[in-house]
Amino acid sequence: MIGKYYEIIPYDDGLDLQKTYHRQVLEGKEDTLLLMQHPNVYTLGRRGKDSDILVDAKKLSSLKIETYHTDRGGEVTYHGPGQIIVYPIINLKRLGIKPTDYVNTLITGIEHFLSSYEIKSDNRTLTGVWVTGEKIASLGIKVSKGVTTHGLAVNINTDLSYFENIVACGIDNSVPTSLSKILNRNITIEDTYKNLATSIGKSLDTEVSWQN
Repeated sequence: MIGKYYEIIPYDDGLDLQKTYHRQVLEGKEDTLLLMQHPNVYTLGRRGKDSDILVDAKKLSSLKIETYHTDRGGEVTYHGPGQIIVYPIINLKRLGIKPTDYVNTLITGIEHFLSSYEIKSDNRTLTGVWVTGEKIASLGIKVSKGVTTHGLAVNINTDLSYFENIVACGIDNSVPTSLSKILNRNITIEDTYKNLATSIGKSLDTEVSWQN
């Protein structure tokens, strides 16, 4: 599996990259993990409701936050600097993974990543990944023609105040956390993104080979 990291790029550009690699994987090319950060943005999945964004358009404009309705699963979430976004573009049939098992496989990968910092997640009844009752990662995927897009987001040193403006993933009173908050020290994206990709690769029983 190829790994590619793009630093901070606009959400639209991330969508375009997914479409490009989705097409290539459909044509038989190697599965790819796209890792990146986005500028501040709220995205709504197929079950997302505008009412789960708790501030009006004027406030969003003053905060310079864009909103997008997307074709992924799930509801509303926040993406921004300090958060690793991982978009796995994977042919599930080729890997022998059923779509119904795919999300659990990604969660296992995130749990492996957290365990490398001696952090244990504690809740598999709610969507996402939780640590001591606070949410550190969200997931929302799409499978088209057997190939995945969208994926997961893990808070590393994210400004968590942006979550106050939404009902994240449709869960009232959800409290976010980050790797830096849990460890009580600053952790950077550069410190962590390869570790996260490797952990996800292991959960998919494959190795990640990096390309610029």
